[in-house]
Amino acid sequence: MSFGKMEGDASDKNIGFMLQDDVADGPYYRQEWEGMKQTTPIISGGMNALRLPAFFENLGHSNVILTAGGGAFGHKDGPKQGAISCAQGEESWKLWKAGTYGDVSLSDGVVEYAKTHEELKGAFLTFQKDADQIYPGWKEKLGYTGESSVQAASFNWQKKELAAAFVGASKARKASSVTRRALDQSSRYADLSLTEEDLIKNGQHVLVAYIMKPKAGYDYLATAAHFAAESSTGTNVNVCTTDDFTKTVDALVYYIDPENEEMKIAYPTALFDRNITDGRAMMCSVLTLSIGNNQGMGDVDYGKIYDIYFPPQYLRLFDGPSCCVIDMWRILGRGTVGGGLVVGTIIKPKLGLQPKPFGQACYGFWQGGDFIKNDEPQGNQTFCQMNECIPEVVKAMRAAQEETGQGKLFSPTLRRMTRTR
Repeated sequence: MSFGKMEGDASDKNIGFMLQDDVADGPYYRQEWEGMKQTTPIISGGMNALRLPAFFENLGHSNVILTAGGGAFGHKDGPKQGAISCAQGEESWKLWKAGTYGDVSLSDGVVEYAKTHEELKGAFLTFQKDADQIYPGWKEKLGYTGESSVQAASFNWQKKELAAAFVGASKARKASSVTRRALDQSSRYADLSLTEEDLIKNGQHVLVAYIMKPKAGYDYLATAAHFAAESSTGTNVNVCTTDDFTKTVDALVYYIDPENEEMKIAYPTALFDRNITDGRAMMCSVLTLSIGNNQGMGDVDYGKIYDIYFPPQYLRLFDGPSCCVIDMWRILGRGTVGGGLVVGTIIKPKLGLQPKPFGQACYGFWQGGDFIKNDEPQGNQTFCQMNECIPEVVKAMRAAQEETGQGKLFSPTLRRMTRTR
């Protein structure tokens, strides 16, 4: 949806609506969420103030959480100005949308806003590759005479190329003259007579749509069936312990389109683990089967989930999110409707800061921002242990709240800290 390091297509805005609407149309399936609480959209992956206006215009609103690490800590004037510039990115979009700058393009409206807002202007000077790409002619309009960076590379949005990028591009290899074959399990793990309409009506299967490409020389259906086998009850050889019940929970390939590299698999809901304490469904089990071992198969070049459908009875077994962006607005004093962008960040560098510098980085960002979360690897490193780091964060939070008069939020990475015997 923008020019971030986590690239996406304009149509990816559908993902945002999947997270907030009770009925959502994905690339392949229509999903009703059965009243489950909405999930909060978080935008990250190379975002900065310059990318935000077009992102919001494409999405249609700005009710999201931003976690811009480089967009805040990479700003030439520091994290406070980086955070403020991101808030200004939202405000410039809203003013342009309201017609404040007349009948001009969005990019021209944002540049006009930047003329009187130093933090956003500083973002232009800092992120010049993005400025060149998104705001043609910005240097002349802002009166900047310095040299700008080389243009960022262009991107191809074809689904199969995105899938290849997901697993990493492989070096070109000479095609083998020998036809390779996986163990052909298509007689058991594929049934192309099944219809999607009947599978949905029966409500006993989770349906998953993939973009999948076999390696050179492998048959598409045989590879797809091997993929389904590895994702459920099978392995790379036939085993003597399989009984009649085992076959009732086989995953089944029910659709393939080799030319477009599309494959759909139906997984019986009985395959998936239930929480041992309360019997609820667990997403980790769904992902373990649907996109787990099959990623390392020798006959698969790449395989990526593009859509997933949960039958209503099974979907209601998931807890869903405990809170959403509305709760964050409430804590930040913005009410519960239309609270807009929550300006957040991930402290950078994501690893390598000791407790005091980490706390100082938090303080700097909170001078202009709302929310900080640990990056996934951050937790309890020996050089930045939580019992030393959190007091520094609390100190920074209290100081920032007192100075700005605004609420601040911090989300740590919590892993098991105690051992029970």
